[in-house]
Amino acid sequence: MRLIDCHKAKRAIYQHKTQRLQKETVLKILDSAPTIDAVEVVRCKDCRKFAPYSEKFKNEYPDSEDGACMMLTMCVYEWQDAGRYNDDYCSRGERKEANND
Repeated sequence: MRLIDCHKAKRAIYQHKTQRLQKETVLKILDSAPTIDAVEVVRCKDCRKFAPYSEKFKNEYPDSEDGACMMLTMCVYEWQDAGRYNDDYCSRGERKEANND
């Protein structure tokens, strides 16, 4: 996957000489669009190290996080410091494999 600068790609399309662009021309413009400086992240809900809390726990503590990061439980002394929400992410995230996890 290549993340591109959408604004610069749009500008290149609008500045093109003809009103109707062929599919191949648009694809060339997109292929030549500059990339952005970004890193793909793994959300906690998609991480191998994330352990979701049980429904019973969530019902008893509705304001709590969605689960715990198993990587953090090895690094911190207190279990509650490892709580994470589904949409959280970190630099150590490892995406779950489709068939293995």
